[in-house]
Amino acid sequence: VVSNMVKMRARMRDVPALQEMRTIMQAQRQYRSRFGEYAGDLSQLGAKPIPGWTFKVEKTATGFAVRATPVVFGKDGRRAFYLDERGIVRVSRGPEPATAESPEIK
Repeated sequence: VVSNMVKMRARMRDVPALQEMRTIMQAQRQYRSRFGEYAGDLSQLGAKPIPGWTFKVEKTATGFAVRATPVVFGKDGRRAFYLDERGIVRVSRGPEPATAESPEIK
């Protein structure tokens, strides 16, 4: 029971990062609607820092990519995330960053 509680708490640390990824997706759609292209930097989207997480946005040949990684894997979060213009969130369950080839989060 204690082990399950520890796992649940650790997983809950990932929730703010996932929520921010979805917020960034919406902001990218609005930015593109207004400026005709996707933003290449978080500052263009008004994104808020999430303590314990690093977010990176970059333009790609097809649109954009966002990566979210915990600052200290296992403490700040147990998964890393990737999102692109298709809106599919991908996940890495280890300390390495998630990529376009990572499995889709379920």
